[in-house]
Amino acid sequence: MPSDLIKQAYKKSIELLIRNSSSSGFLAARPKRTKLNVLLHYDWIFGRDASICSLGAIASGQKELIKTARRTLITLARQQTKSGQIPNAVNENETKVEYYYLSSVDATLWWLIAIKYYQKYSRDKKTYKLLEPRVNRALKWLNSQTGGETNLLVQSQAGDWADLMPVHGHALYSNALWYWLQDLYKLKGRDMTMAGIRAVFYPFKRQTGSIFYKKNFLYPRLRDFIRKRIKTTDYYLSYVSTYTAGRHCDVYGNILALMLGLPDAKLKKKILNYFLKQKISVPYPVRVLDNPILKSEREWNEVMEHYDKNRPWHYHNAGIWPYVGGFWVIMLYKIGQKKIAKIELGKLALVNKVNNWQFNEWFNGQTGQSQGMPGQSWNAAMFILAYHCLKGDFKL
Repeated sequence: MPSDLIKQAYKKSIELLIRNSSSSGFLAARPKRTKLNVLLHYDWIFGRDASICSLGAIASGQKELIKTARRTLITLARQQTKSGQIPNAVNENETKVEYYYLSSVDATLWWLIAIKYYQKYSRDKKTYKLLEPRVNRALKWLNSQTGGETNLLVQSQAGDWADLMPVHGHALYSNALWYWLQDLYKLKGRDMTMAGIRAVFYPFKRQTGSIFYKKNFLYPRLRDFIRKRIKTTDYYLSYVSTYTAGRHCDVYGNILALMLGLPDAKLKKKILNYFLKQKISVPYPVRVLDNPILKSEREWNEVMEHYDKNRPWHYHNAGIWPYVGGFWVIMLYKIGQKKIAKIELGKLALVNKVNNWQFNEWFNGQTGQSQGMPGQSWNAAMFILAYHCLKGDFKL
């Protein structure tokens, strides 16, 4: 597998993760000090970003990076709320903590996922034992974010990584992560979560006898409403709320769903074919929305105008995010598309190489022009993780 480009990309990824390590954990980046960078906290430890970085660090097997992963998990644990929520972000010296406006649900999800892989691959039993009470508190907090008997998470607008998008209610991305950690921790209710994901995010298939509909008798009414408005799709809906749903394809959420084996064989084939038809990894892996939400569309929301980032093909609105490209590569490998996965790993190396290995945050989804903050830790971490998953010495 290792071509010269992939070898170089791996080396550069390790170097960047080391460079962005701090005494408190993995920083999102180490940008120059400007007013905007200070405002957006790029040099902070983000709950989701740093936890994802920890996965790559653990996969690398490098002692120093594994130590930083440990520091990351402990730093985030120290700032956990009494109710159990993990912070959205913590500054390097831990004097400031941010939980985001209406709370961020995926920081807690990713922290719990990272801890489980740290426990499995680091062989450090002491740290897990130390964090176990906080793990239980975090699980309790997440359970309190589920709605009724659905066992599906409910979140506010801007409650996950795509914090300038109009996603609310049941979100595919967050609930795919929720199912993942339930499976990792062998929690009761994960069968209901899977049934809920299949019923709520793909309401176009007849699901007689579903345990989800038996427990949640109001949802067929919501299902019928969505069917009238949207008819059908070739992918899971991005979010479903009270008599509304996201029509555009959340590529990231659908990648996670495929990676975790959530869709049945027929829908799995549909989603993959849709991705190929939409060319979501052209020019680089991977575009996070199939097509941008336009201002003229019903889904457009004023939150998308914040910082003027979500213009069509920009940022979360159909921009290309290389760190998500890492999950794309891993998903392809896990569903048996190993040859394509290796090709896409090479493209992932190329996108990180742009601007002399700048590891840019995101790229224009139409032109491939580099955008956002350079030196992104999770780009490096996800390249490392994808590399080791394809090599077969690390399993998600």
